[in-house]
Amino acid sequence: MGKTAFFNKRSSLSGLVLAGCLAFSTCLAAQSRAEVAQQQNIVLSATHVAHPQNKQNKAAPKRFVSPRKTKSPLVPYRGWGYLVEKLRQDGISEAELDSVFLDPRMPYFSFISFKLRPREHQAIYDNFRKEPTLQIARAFLEKNKTVFDQAEQLFKVNRHIVAAILLIETHAGKATGNDLVINRLARLASIAEPNNVTQNYENLSKADPSVTLEQVSQRANYLEDTFYPEVLALFELKRKHEADLLTLRGSSAGAFGLPQFLPSSYLKFAVDANKDGKISLFHEADAIWSAAHYLSQFGWQDSAPRADKRKVLWKYNHSDAYIDAALDVSDLLK
Repeated sequence: MGKTAFFNKRSSLSGLVLAGCLAFSTCLAAQSRAEVAQQQNIVLSATHVAHPQNKQNKAAPKRFVSPRKTKSPLVPYRGWGYLVEKLRQDGISEAELDSVFLDPRMPYFSFISFKLRPREHQAIYDNFRKEPTLQIARAFLEKNKTVFDQAEQLFKVNRHIVAAILLIETHAGKATGNDLVINRLARLASIAEPNNVTQNYENLSKADPSVTLEQVSQRANYLEDTFYPEVLALFELKRKHEADLLTLRGSSAGAFGLPQFLPSSYLKFAVDANKDGKISLFHEADAIWSAAHYLSQFGWQDSAPRADKRKVLWKYNHSDAYIDAALDVSDLLK
């Protein structure tokens, strides 16, 4: 598979295009570009990731939320014992676990930091509104004119918003990320490991003495609940589409392809546009149709008020700054 990441189409997705109607884990939990996970400093606010719908981070409950513990003894697995035990309890086979977490290509688990209240600034999107960057999208639109024509007819989503998303996510495929997806998602799915929570509390409370262990534990549990289903979805990708989990590359938040889908979004929304029997989000046609399909499934309408369009884009990415940029770029491309 490698960076081209072509997956055999054996699931019900094969009927999506023929039926002519379908578009960042029941959690979206993944969010999007709204949660940006950096290698040593995770800022997860819903950015750069297309996810299914996600619950909002709720205020800390009155009772103390302690770091989570698994029910049975942990197997080391190169430091991944905490996650491996959860996956085992959710039905992932020993052979599947060994093939990933004992493979030398899978890095050892190490401390992962996070912030309690990550924020994303408008300025990081300013460059996408400038003409040199817009030219990348214009060339992409021209190159794939027929594919966009078909997508508009099938999904009723205009080409400019799709091109805007692909431009912001990956510069229309020029920068899809080089992180090992299984490693990035596994780290996020292990973020509530007790020692990791304790170390984050020590670090955060040094900078701000008002920070409590309860707050840190709650944030860690929220992030883990968000990303753990994506690891399960990766194993489903492996079973259904013969994905090689140790070569699939993407962003530091575990998203991949031109539209930066998380695994659960791939399973729900990815489309075989060129009808070659495979779905690759690294293939331009498949990526265009899949992004349009995603927006369509969340109710995008070209004639809708801007406020309604924002609500749809929020499903793609929980970031107001991202949404503003996507709408602005879409207008500039018209």
